[in-house]
Amino acid sequence: STLKDEVAGGTITQAQADKISAKLTAASLCSSVLSGRRPGHGKAAAAISSYVSAAASALGVSEVQLKQDLKSGQTLAQVATAQGVSEADFKTRVTVALKPKLDAAVAAKTITQAQEEAALAKLQSGDPPLWNTVRK
Repeated sequence: STLKDEVAGGTITQAQADKISAKLTAASLCSSVLSGRRPGHGKAAAAISSYVSAAASALGVSEVQLKQDLKSGQTLAQVATAQGVSEADFKTRVTVALKPKLDAAVAAKTITQAQEEAALAKLQSGDPPLWNTVRK
């Protein structure tokens, strides 16, 4: 429903929503980071918030600055280059930042150990979320 609201509000296109939905359905990293839920926010929003926070930390910038950079049309790869952070270092730093949250989600039985391991493996092996994608 969050994606439908974003499409209805004109924040994202239906094509973007479909792409996000496909990634979430495929148990991507963002859909696996289920800890840190806040009242009024769905699992996906909490997961994305946790990821963006970890990404900002990994890049050595504030979360506010990273969000501004992404909204202005930059990709994470561009921000990382400007900060002198390689993709491999970014992946390692984000993994270190997210692992405690994933561990907590496993302990709370929100996700399984296998889901945590799959999310971390996917982060290490593929393009990180928003790495080459422009967020509007």
